[in-house]
Amino acid sequence: MEHEAAMRERDLALAMHETFMASGSEDGLSPRLQQQQSSEMIYSPRGATRLWGEQRSMVAARELNEAFLRTLRKTEFGHHERGAARLNHGSFGSCPKSVLAAQAEFAQTWLKQPDAFYFGGVEAALLQARRAVAEHVNCPVHELVLIDNATTSATIVAMDVMWALAEGRYAKGDTILMLNFAYKAVSNAFHAYGVRAGAQLLIVEIPFPITSASEALATLEEALKKAKAEDRVIRLAVLDHIVSMPSIILPVKEMVALCRSYGIEQVFVDGAQAIGQVEVNVQDMDADYYTSNLNKWLFAPTTASLFHCKAKHLSRLHHPIISHNYGKGLVAECNWVGTRDYSALLAVPACFQFMNSVPGGLKAIRAYNHDRVVAMGKMLADAWGTHCGVPADMMGSMVTVGLPPALQISSANEVHDLRTCLRQESSIEIHGFVPPKREVSQAVTAYLRISHQLYNTYDDYLRLRDAINTLVAKATKDRK
Repeated sequence: MEHEAAMRERDLALAMHETFMASGSEDGLSPRLQQQQSSEMIYSPRGATRLWGEQRSMVAARELNEAFLRTLRKTEFGHHERGAARLNHGSFGSCPKSVLAAQAEFAQTWLKQPDAFYFGGVEAALLQARRAVAEHVNCPVHELVLIDNATTSATIVAMDVMWALAEGRYAKGDTILMLNFAYKAVSNAFHAYGVRAGAQLLIVEIPFPITSASEALATLEEALKKAKAEDRVIRLAVLDHIVSMPSIILPVKEMVALCRSYGIEQVFVDGAQAIGQVEVNVQDMDADYYTSNLNKWLFAPTTASLFHCKAKHLSRLHHPIISHNYGKGLVAECNWVGTRDYSALLAVPACFQFMNSVPGGLKAIRAYNHDRVVAMGKMLADAWGTHCGVPADMMGSMVTVGLPPALQISSANEVHDLRTCLRQESSIEIHGFVPPKREVSQAVTAYLRISHQLYNTYDDYLRLRDAINTLVAKATKDRK
């Protein structure tokens, strides 16, 4: 079994390397950012040192083969629990050792002399982190802030809806459009601040399993047509870039444009899972608000997120934690929300340095993870006699695979029990999902969401396959 896994690892890694070498740019970054890396000075705990170019690894000249990946797993992800198959990267991400070291330096600098760091370094370091992220997502730095998580971003936008209702900019009964697969914390934010203040929700039922991006667009347009016929006033659309559960990449640029064509003035895109899985270009997308978690797929420490807001809205928005900078603008409010550990945000530039140490950079990492997770999803679906819930072009670095019907899992509690069983008995971490609506004839009643990141090996997925097959055999035997 180990020999089989090693051979598959080698063949797939070599195939991916050929793809990377044919893809063009070595690091997948814009010429502007490449120039910035070689010249820009960034504050660090040791003073003005070059975090962007001087220490760049020469490893980009090597092949991204199994030998390289095996070394990377030891040097950058050796802190992972030994023997654990971590196939749930989408929930919490994983931070490489080099980025954790950068975070620790910032934390220690604060602890050594907080006054000096507060008055002499924090703001400059945050600005450099914001610049790095703004360059990556193609937006002006003054339109982007760094905050704890995407839920905070949703709360910022939801609070604006609340004040719009309170101040008369919106009328009671005006509508917030949201997808049925909206992340629960995001949905809760708009219930707590929007619905409670008098707004109504319009839920768009994106189908699952889904066959194409056009199916999602058609579903959204049908809902918009119906709302228009009913004279509903939709003030805000809340869309997902990548649905968290089940994992679906949605045609978000086209969805934003469709909302605009029906007169929706403001669009908030929850891209919590997006950055690091897919290219994010907020200018091209043209949403009013966009958020993404940097600690999921961009290798940042827990927790760090971006929130982009078009300049015309900035004066109205506030961080939900009111502190000394209230009223000085969203950037100032987010830069200081009181005494806390800012080291995760300050370490964000080190994430780009880590990604640039991998042959092909983030562009190559994305392609590698995508191709691997598609292959692993197919392998598991074939082994279990099921299917993946979305086509490959709607997958990023995660895939949702049907569980064998023999397990008879049909509730969230049963999915939770399965996750616990796999963790405790097989040291396998996954996430699971039961579709909210199913046809009676649909054999598959539950799905697993699995991820792929640089530290994963083929053996991780073989272990999951075999663990599920063992449970199926046991369940079948018990029912006889």
